[in-house]
Amino acid sequence: MRSSLPITFLLFAVILSIGMVSAAEIFAEEIVCAPGEEKIVEVWLSDTATGLAGYIMTPVFDGNEIATVQFLPSEEFVLSNVDEESMTASALDLYDALSAGSGPILLGTLQVSALQAGEGAVYFEIIEMTDDMGDFVEVTQSGIKIQVLGENVPFAIVGLPIRP
Repeated sequence: MRSSLPITFLLFAVILSIGMVSAAEIFAEEIVCAPGEEKIVEVWLSDTATGLAGYIMTPVFDGNEIATVQFLPSEEFVLSNVDEESMTASALDLYDALSAGSGPILLGTLQVSALQAGEGAVYFEIIEMTDDMGDFVEVTQSGIKIQVLGENVPFAIVGLPIRP
């Protein structure tokens, strides 16, 4: 009779390694607005197994003709900064407030100013994102969808007629 101990050990090792490979996800609700509107949505990171020490990342928007976007780090981070030229945001959790198992982590807010009708998505170029152990956090993202509805109409001062 053969022992099932090696098979059990192998299955346990596979299950453990699958859990270690899983990545955190950046997510936010889809943004739907009309030209001229501004919307602000929260950008979240799903829970990480070992907390979050900080990040450096840049929003990348593929629809610059339909809207402008700006990302601001959450106030939960003790130190934060946004380079206005590159739009790169950095944030540090110096007091370990964002520890392992604390649930989804609010990374910051995304402000969208709609210009004209169309669709696009915001992704984040992750320059660095580390956990409380100093290890790089693997991140997945499907993009934050932005949809600007309506027809593109000429700008007019309220109360004045628009002439062709």
